[in-house]
Amino acid sequence: MKHNIAAAIASKLLIVTLAASPVLLAAPAERKQAQARIVEQASFPCANCFFGNTYYFFCFEADNQILLAQDKIPTMNYSDASRNFLGKVHKSWRNPVPSSQPLTISYDDKHLWMTRADGKEIRLKLENSRDVFTNPKCRAAVKKSGDSH
Repeated sequence: MKHNIAAAIASKLLIVTLAASPVLLAAPAERKQAQARIVEQASFPCANCFFGNTYYFFCFEADNQILLAQDKIPTMNYSDASRNFLGKVHKSWRNPVPSSQPLTISYDDKHLWMTRADGKEIRLKLENSRDVFTNPKCRAAVKKSGDSH
C-alpha cells in the first residue's frame, strides 16, 4: 500500500515537472539596446503618504519609435511630498532620475531598463495605456481602451 502511494506521488510529481518545464526553460525575451532621448516625463507624487505609491512616467524616443514606460515606487512621507523616507532603507525605491541625456536603454516587449543618476540600472514597465503626456508624439503612442492591438 505504501509503495503504491509513493509511486502515485512520484508519477504526479513527474507529470507536474514535465508540464512546467517549458515555462521554466523558456528563454527570456531578447533585450534590444538603443540610444534614447527622453521626450517627456511626468510624475504623480504621493503626498502625505504612509506606504502609498508615487508613479513616474517616461516617454522615450529610440529606434525610430516612441516607448512609454512607468515606474511605481513605494513611498512614505508625511511632511514633504518630494521626499521618500523609504528610499533611505531600500535603495531601489529612489526616484528614477535618468543618468544623462541622451542615454542608453535596453528594452524587450514588457520592460525597459535605464541607468539612474546614481549608476543603478532600473527596470521600468512598458505602459502605453495612460494619457499623462502633453507632447503630441507621446500622446499619439498611447493606446486608447477601444484601440485594437
